[in-house]
Amino acid sequence: MKTFKLLTFALLVSFISSCSNSNDNNNIEDPTNGMPNDNSNNVTMDKVSVPSELSLQSMDFFENQKGFIASGKAYPTPESEILRSLDEGKTWGKVYSNSTFYINKIHVKNTNDIYAVTNNGIIVFSNDGGNTWALNETFKNGGYYMTDIHFTNENTAYIIGQRGSLSKGFILKTENNGNNWIDLEETNSNSNLNYSEILENNILNTITYYSPNDVLIFGGGTWSEGKISIKNNDFWDVTNSIVPTKIVDLAIKDGLLIAGGNNGQTNNTSERGGLCSYNTNSRTWQSLDYNATNKINAVEMKQNTIVIAGRNKPNNLIDGEFLSYSKDEGQNWSRIPHEYATAAWNDIYALSETEFLIAGYNGLLVKLTIH
Repeated sequence: MKTFKLLTFALLVSFISSCSNSNDNNNIEDPTNGMPNDNSNNVTMDKVSVPSELSLQSMDFFENQKGFIASGKAYPTPESEILRSLDEGKTWGKVYSNSTFYINKIHVKNTNDIYAVTNNGIIVFSNDGGNTWALNETFKNGGYYMTDIHFTNENTAYIIGQRGSLSKGFILKTENNGNNWIDLEETNSNSNLNYSEILENNILNTITYYSPNDVLIFGGGTWSEGKISIKNNDFWDVTNSIVPTKIVDLAIKDGLLIAGGNNGQTNNTSERGGLCSYNTNSRTWQSLDYNATNKINAVEMKQNTIVIAGRNKPNNLIDGEFLSYSKDEGQNWSRIPHEYATAAWNDIYALSETEFLIAGYNGLLVKLTIH
């Protein structure tokens, strides 16, 4: 195990051991009436019109003003669109479309540079604020199913995902603003780093970055075993989870890390989600009981408020798709009642501590306001 200067291995093991869900109920529903907790007076949800009927897959903004959404579908044939807002997400216009690939993630580096990654290894990018778009096809058809991209500084960025049909991840890196990318496993010359060991049975799914300590964190694993991969300088720590859920989204604020995920199943009795946190101030990990076992697809945090989104259980065809929030860093949770059945929420973006944009199926975008 390589040295990790910020978080010790013992703490990581403690986190994973506690990253479990103690509630096996199918939903946060009251067993006496079959309805979610009534928080209708505490929240409002307003639908935002977008020029797309495809699934809204990923969102990102620059300074909350200029935002981009990647929408698309994988079947029967791939299709992708990119939408842009110049007014904090109030109105949207279509700025790009393609029918040869499916975009999984979009990342806004600054007001001019926007990057998106796809299912077939193509990187989509714009250097003029989304007016024109170009393709980097270096890894096209090379078995690179890209799931996330993140810049850690002006020139350095990482792309992660799944390599081929195996349960194996990959890490691509650029140090020249995306002009050239390298596969860290294939180009590795450091005998102290065994990327095969790091990436085996570790399909990387999500990236977050804690800039005060220059710590890069990947979430992933397999559907039956989650993993956290933490990079500090040239060293990596990878820890297996005993919880049968892949980590699919991460959020971090002032050193507080929130990790959410699910086991990829669609079955009322076997599907489940999981949620955990790490507090760098008290140096403790905690399992977060969000009063449900619903699958979690997205996690977002602003100040003390956390919003999680995912899917209803297959037998719940009445309530709005699973959506819950906490105003005290995950200690107490409230299910959000609403009218929207989406077949899954996909992403969340925090405009403020009280306002969140939530993206879902078939072009559904809503603004959540927590009063």
